[in-house]
Amino acid sequence: MSTNRSTQKLQRRALRKKKGASVFQYFLLILGTVVILLPMYLTVVTAFKSPEESARNFFAPPTSLYLDNIISVVNKANFFYYIRNSFVITLFSLLFSLLGIILIVSLVSYSLARNLNHIYFKLRQGILWF
Repeated sequence: MSTNRSTQKLQRRALRKKKGASVFQYFLLILGTVVILLPMYLTVVTAFKSPEESARNFFAPPTSLYLDNIISVVNKANFFYYIRNSFVITLFSLLFSLLGIILIVSLVSYSLARNLNHIYFKLRQGILWF
């Protein structure tokens, strides 16, 4: 009987510790979500506000859509040139990385297939397949 009670006490303690850790984990998750989403919210909300409305209440959503901010960015900053530049750089880096991965994987798989029965690979098998 006493071992049963001591086991139950240990289980209750473990459950309390687990609940405390769970609350702390949820707190960290909520904090991380706020840290990530707040700047995105502020960027989108500020883009659609007039300067006067933004000066009045920075965190409030816009009362009306003010599109002059977006129009000025597109016209004055040569926006489409920079978007095209970003697209080209992303495309080429993706192609080079995929080709590099395909090349490296094929070379490594060839060497493994040809030399898997040699003593060097038998010794290193624990490191290769951990």
